[in-house]
Parts: sequence; structure tokens; C-alpha cells
Amino acid sequence: MQKVFTQLLIVTLALLNVANCFYGWGKCPDVEVAASLDPALYAGRWYEMYRGPLFQQDGQECVTADYTLQTDRSLRIRNYGTVPGETNEGIRGRATCQGARCRVKFDPFYIPYGPYLVLSVDYSSYALVYTCTHYLFGLFRLENVWILSRGTTLTGITSNDILTILNTKVPNYPTSELTATTQGGSCTYITPGQ
Repeated sequence: MQKVFTQLLIVTLALLNVANCFYGWGKCPDVEVAASLDPALYAGRWYEMYRGPLFQQDGQECVTADYTLQTDRSLRIRNYGTVPGETNEGIRGRATCQGARCRVKFDPFYIPYGPYLVLSVDYSSYALVYTCTHYLFGLFRLENVWILSRGTTLTGITSNDILTILNTKVPNYPTSELTATTQGGSCTYITPGQ
């Protein structure tokens, strides 16, 4: 039994390395989220300024997230990004929130729900989002961070200010793993609702 468990662990970790995700040992930390989240104010377009090393977004530029408030107070999500030399890529989903702790489900059907934790938000300028899921009974975890802006550049706050918030709320997250997302200039954006 121990041999099977060891082999499973080795294969899993090898796949994670190939996937280029940030992973750490142990369960997800219990993080402090924003005091509240108003889905109506959160709705609208956000531009991705920085992201952690999530393999699904590898090489994407001009990434946007459009949130539309639904009658049940959930948010419909449409994320778009461009891989240079290719067309826009997108994915759709839905978020349901209890305060600033949300659960997100993306299409297709086999993608499981995931946590979407809003650590800090100013509805007119930025949002700091964190996700973490642990596996194998808390043996290891996958984490990611997004810094979003209402415009193609951050206004009213600097990226260093946001990183200070991140370091306070998730002290062991390796901020050196965050990469800037190309925005503005040569980007062609999808019109919300298309």
C-alpha cells in the first residue's frame, strides 16, 4: 500500500511540475478575505494585471474577466485572453459568493468548483484574488493569485501596495512567481456579451 501511495504521489507531483502551477506542502492556509463583497459593485469588466503561474493561461495576453450580476445574486463570468498569433480564447463560468468567499464553476461540466477568495477590493480600481485547493488529505496544495484592475493600468494604488496586502494575508505565497499581463496598446478586446 505504501508503495502505491508513493508512486501516486510521484506521478501527481510530476504532473504538477509539467502543468507549471505553484504548489506547496500542506493544507491551504486560512486567509483573511475582504470584509464584504457586493456582487452588484463587483460586476463589470476587470483587466488582469498580474497572475500566478496557472498553466491554463500560459502565454496569454490581454486577459479580461467580465462579471454579470444574475437575479439570484450570483455572477456570470466570461474570461478572455489572447495567445500571440492566435485568436481570442475564452471560458465561461459562474460564481456564487458568501461575503468575499466565492465558489467558481467553469464550463465544461467536468471542471470542479474552485475557491475564489477576494482578499481586497476597491470596486472602482482593483481586486486581489486568491485561490487554493489542497489534495491527498492536505499533503500538498495548489495556489494562485490574480491582481485585477478596472482599467488597462492600475490607478489609485500601486502594485507594490497590493503585494503588501498579499504578503500580509498570505505570507508564504511566493510573489516572485507573479507575472505581469500585457494590456492596452496592441490588445484587441472582446466586447462584453459577445
